[in-house]
Amino acid sequence: MKDIEDSVIIKAPKDRIFKVWADNYFPQGYTIDKKNGKILTKNGGKLKYKLLDIKKNESLTILFKSFFSKMIFYYTLEKSPKGCLVRCRVKMKGIFSFLLQKIIGKKIKSHITESLLNFKQQLEYRL
Repeated sequence: MKDIEDSVIIKAPKDRIFKVWADNYFPQGYTIDKKNGKILTKNGGKLKYKLLDIKKNESLTILFKSFFSKMIFYYTLEKSPKGCLVRCRVKMKGIFSFLLQKIIGKKIKSHITESLLNFKQQLEYRL
């Protein structure tokens, strides 16, 4: 099954983009429990998503679970001559993932594109 992917170039440094991500996903901050391999939010609340991986100023991986399927969102930052390339890739897994991708794949792609463009607009407006 093919991943759903889109990207955008933002005229901002990687650390600035990552800070905005961190502020949106875990506003009270986070810590990495290296002993147990878990990412903990400082507010201690339950999340609708699970943070699978964080590499500061480089990438963020988030897991969303739904009925009989999982969506893993991979966000990456790459330096570019025009700014920073922000890429979002979605991998669907589970019993009904093939069917769900057929049904809602275009909507997911559209939402990713819209979200990245809104993110770019908001971030560049702040600069």
